Amino acid sequence: MPELPGGVVTFVFTDIEGSTRLFRALGDRYPDLLRTHHDLVREVWRRHDGVEVSTEGDSFFVAFADAGDAVRAGVAAARAIDAHTWPDDGRFRIRVGMHTGMAFPRDDAYIAFPVHQAARIGALGHGGQVVLSPTTRALLDDRVGCRLRSLGRYRVRDFDEAIEIHQADDVGSGADHPPLKAPADERHNLRPDLGDLIGRDDDLDGVVDQLDQARLVTVVGPGGVGKTAFAGAVARRCLASHPDGVWFVDLASAGTVADVEGRLADVLAVSTDDLVAGLTDRRMLIVLDNCEQAVGEIADVVARLGRGAPGISWLATSREPLGLHDERLWRLGPLSPTGGARELFVARARAVDPSFDADRHGADLDRLCEALDGLPLALELAAARVSMLSPAEIHDSLDGALRVLRSRRRDIDERQRSAENLVAWSYRLLDDAEQRLLRRVSLFADRFDAVAAAATMADDGLDAFDTADLLWSLVEKSLVSAVSDDGPTTYRLLITTRAFAEERWRADDDLDAARHLATWYVRRFHPCEPWSAATQTEIDEQRRNLLGLVGIVADTDTDAAQWLLWILARWFRDQPARGLAELGPVAEPLLDHRGPATVGLLAALGALSNEVNDPDAALQRVARADATPGTADEPGRAAVESVRVWAAYKRGRIEEGLALAEAAIDLRGDAATDVDALSLLGAAAVGAAEQGDQATAEARFAAIAADAERIGAAPQHAISVGNLAEMAHRRGDLDEACRLTAASLRRASEMQMERQVALMLIGAAWLLVDLERWDTAPTALVAAEAVLGAVGIELFGTDVERHDRARRTLADAGYPAPGDDPSDDSGPDVLTITAAMIEALEQATRGVVA
Repeated sequence: MPELPGGVVTFVFTDIEGSTRLFRALGDRYPDLLRTHHDLVREVWRRHDGVEVSTEGDSFFVAFADAGDAVRAGVAAARAIDAHTWPDDGRFRIRVGMHTGMAFPRDDAYIAFPVHQAARIGALGHGGQVVLSPTTRALLDDRVGCRLRSLGRYRVRDFDEAIEIHQADDVGSGADHPPLKAPADERHNLRPDLGDLIGRDDDLDGVVDQLDQARLVTVVGPGGVGKTAFAGAVARRCLASHPDGVWFVDLASAGTVADVEGRLADVLAVSTDDLVAGLTDRRMLIVLDNCEQAVGEIADVVARLGRGAPGISWLATSREPLGLHDERLWRLGPLSPTGGARELFVARARAVDPSFDADRHGADLDRLCEALDGLPLALELAAARVSMLSPAEIHDSLDGALRVLRSRRRDIDERQRSAENLVAWSYRLLDDAEQRLLRRVSLFADRFDAVAAAATMADDGLDAFDTADLLWSLVEKSLVSAVSDDGPTTYRLLITTRAFAEERWRADDDLDAARHLATWYVRRFHPCEPWSAATQTEIDEQRRNLLGLVGIVADTDTDAAQWLLWILARWFRDQPARGLAELGPVAEPLLDHRGPATVGLLAALGALSNEVNDPDAALQRVARADATPGTADEPGRAAVESVRVWAAYKRGRIEEGLALAEAAIDLRGDAATDVDALSLLGAAAVGAAEQGDQATAEARFAAIAADAERIGAAPQHAISVGNLAEMAHRRGDLDEACRLTAASLRRASEMQMERQVALMLIGAAWLLVDLERWDTAPTALVAAEAVLGAVGIELFGTDVERHDRARRTLADAGYPAPGDDPSDDSGPDVLTITAAMIEALEQATRGVVA
């Protein structure tokens, strides 16, 4: 190894930009490419008399006796790496930094402060960039062989004062680089950087890129999303690229053009008499904060100054766009609940309580961050409470979100001391119709569409199109969030906005809007009408809205509350245990009321009790229905009879249940005009099958399938096709059984009918056993058991027989189900297994042997 230089030494540090990302992308190829990188730069050090002090990973530390050699070597190394042919998915670029100081080697190393300073310089730049300290620059002359230019003064750690950083460019290159990773010297009025902006790296990069391409970028987002802090972080990143500085102008109190101009003049130290003349030759970035207070006035000033001072760039923050032609928008959304939101909450909680243990709170912490919608201000206000309340306790108190989310801090703007103040600021800027719609859409606990929102405005005479216009205005003002996904646009409110709007709605005592919405939901999802697969999916998406609305209308319109609960109870048929847990406590206080939906609701709750094998509870429900006067064609009456039939079946009294079913059919007739009649006919068919009357059962199931398809009752059609599959299997027609089982399983999976999926997977296992498909039958069985356990359904009658027979046959053949393996504690992927079973059954019908 050559001797390390001593005295005045120039230290060079290099490393690969994005080395971690490259390592992940290249995998096993990375080590060979890293060796190529090492070979290329080592050859450069050798040619320019550099002595390698150390190498660690992708970085080099090299010493030079001559500053000119160091600069020439740094440029040559960057050129060599840039010119090499790298893979398309793994292009290497290095950053080079250097500093000169007095140092002497000791035991083949340096222990000197200039080394630490040189490392700081090395960390400032970006790939392909060579930067040097003013000390190194002072030692260079014209023979250095490359262009040198100043990047401005920066405050760099381990230097007592701000220093001027220089860049060494390739001759004729002049390539631009992002701003250096250090704060520029005082050419700004930005607040001190109080720490990292958590969870915003991609947004920061995006807005900085936009400012490189456009002269006006507006950051738009709801109150509390952190627009001001974000704009400050962007501004700090842009200091180096604006020679005349970056200047922050708070326009929260501006209401007129004169106000806007006066604030600009004060901050920029120019005359209000002619702002354009004072700014014409300036190259600066002006940050306009809180523009929503006077959007039109601010837009006028920016447009005029933009024409007369082309060197100025503008970064605005607002809850709605400025509406200028050349404006670029960047919508700043909430943080990811399990990513940036959790990280921010933990950081702020530890500032209050350094002993805060995030791991100990686990799921409660994630639940809180999700409930707070990842909104930074809400997270910070909630985190301030951890010295008194746990995350679980904070979450449980969020019904009073506006009371919980308050701060006692005196060093923040009054608007940001509480969530209520923040939303009130935006609310005051709305017109009457916008305020009214915002109050009324607080009735929705979850996503909603424009048609549903229009239902709340029925007394205003607004249709869905008019309401959609108002909604979009609220979206533009960042008070409502639009969610497109892959389907029609839906809308939602952040927790802070909803809590504020709901308080205003209750203060108005605007109960007509809630009743209009409840009536609209009942018409849309009427529990006596056939439901399609799309209806089932839509109710799943609207469950929280329906249940929340029950609580709102229960005291003033019990009929509407019962209709809504009936809809939900019918939907929960495939998740009975969960349905009883969620609906039972809500429904019980309402069941003494006698209304048009009472019988149907009692029957639906009784059906859920039967599904969890609690026939006593089921009969208690329908006994209350029997005690109320009514007629055979009253909504829900047929369902009451079905509950009684199934309660008898669950008690093992098949003959009694079948007699009840036949009597009810004789009374009503066997025309399947609605879903309750289909259910009653289905109960009779099941009774016939349980008694061994295959011909009668199969004929009835076929008739039910035809009627269900005729009236559009998709779930009942899937169930009856599944029953026909079992009938075909029992009479030995395996080909038909496979076809029908696959059809029922496919439809049930599409409609998320967990109960039917489980039963069809059992049927598939039974079929595949008979077909000696030992590779797939065990998987079907364990998936069925997982679904049954998850939704709380117990098997009945022939389903038990099929399940037990399949298990015994598999065990006898030496193929135990995967769930029998105690070492396998991972749950099955039911969706993937279901798709595989459908394919296996369809292969069997085609005679394909896997």
